Amino acid sequence: MAGIGTIAQPPNYSGNPGFAYTEYGRKGGPSSAVGLIGARINTVDQTFTSDAQRSYEVNVDRYNTFKAPAESIDDEILDLQDDIKDEKTWITQNATVDNIWYESPAIFSTTTDAKNAVSPIYDGGAISNGVDTKGMAFARQVIEFVGDETFTAGLFLSHGTPAPNPTTIAYGQIAFSSTGKYVMLDLNTVVEVSGPFPTGSTEFQVGVTTTYDSSTVLSASSQVGYVGFTTLLEDLSIITRLPALEPIPDGNESDIFGNVQYDALDSSNSGQGVPGISFVATANTFFPNANNYLQNGDGYGGYGSGDVWSRPPATEIGEVVAFSTTGTSKAVSIAGSITSRIDVINHKRFGAAGYNGITSFTDTNNVIKKMKKESAVNAWSYKRSDVDMTNFKNELTNAYEILNDPQYGGPW
Repeated sequence: MAGIGTIAQPPNYSGNPGFAYTEYGRKGGPSSAVGLIGARINTVDQTFTSDAQRSYEVNVDRYNTFKAPAESIDDEILDLQDDIKDEKTWITQNATVDNIWYESPAIFSTTTDAKNAVSPIYDGGAISNGVDTKGMAFARQVIEFVGDETFTAGLFLSHGTPAPNPTTIAYGQIAFSSTGKYVMLDLNTVVEVSGPFPTGSTEFQVGVTTTYDSSTVLSASSQVGYVGFTTLLEDLSIITRLPALEPIPDGNESDIFGNVQYDALDSSNSGQGVPGISFVATANTFFPNANNYLQNGDGYGGYGSGDVWSRPPATEIGEVVAFSTTGTSKAVSIAGSITSRIDVINHKRFGAAGYNGITSFTDTNNVIKKMKKESAVNAWSYKRSDVDMTNFKNELTNAYEILNDPQYGGPW
């Protein structure tokens, strides 16, 4: 842009002989608006230097220097979480109604007792040391009959008064297909129209509707109670992520800390994550048995119950049932295997002698990612400065061109 910021030879400055100053205008004339704006444009141009670019590249290099080991350690965490999932999957495949409960049943008189029966089998002595996610236990109603009957999942079991004027007293939807003495009903489908399911009655039937019509009857019921269940969830690592900062600093984003995301760690974001955002002080946060601690508001990990995360949902692995662990030799064997597998899971979570677990890797990455964050923020600041200065230069240039245009009275 020729002619911008030309330096005039100054006259003697009154009262200050020999004082030198710079004029930004026509040569030998007074300073002008276009001259001063042109000088500002020249000044802005000085910010786009090779030194600034090198500083940006140095910080990107340092960021990558820390990201590489952070990614490797995150991959170790993911491998261990996969191992834990494999152990939990075995448990969900073996501690089922079909595989063990029918031959070694555990029936309780209340839903509370049924749900409480889950923990001794699955929590490993403490919620965070087992496979039992807090708040996930639930109950189903079970009815035992004197003889073997055939039950189909999705159909309804109804109880009522006999002909000639049959009426429905209670009904519920069958949870599992089976042939035998037991039928389980999902509690949320059980409706006591005028009373509960009784013992000692033959006035039961299975059908596609909830209405008892006395067309068929089952053998007499001998017991009505409840069975405990829980749903096993994956162990989960959450990373605190800033999309404007990672994986590439976005200079167009003015507030890199304003869009915090809490993502499940996976292969697509391995190595990412920064600490010290919002109420979460860590880049990586590990939750045994998924993240339902905070969903239940009990302040697990030191976070207050009033804090809210926009967290990914926990992934369900499958259901398990509370069974009698001493009822048969098979039940004893499965119960023993569950205990052994919980021990393996805890070694992978918390480590053992000569063996690092997820918590050690998590702690290490929280140190590395803190240093990675510092370099990422520095790199972003250079990118953001380029954006700010480019926008400012464009504004100045627009003003310069208008003030320099004769049709608008210029040059001013």
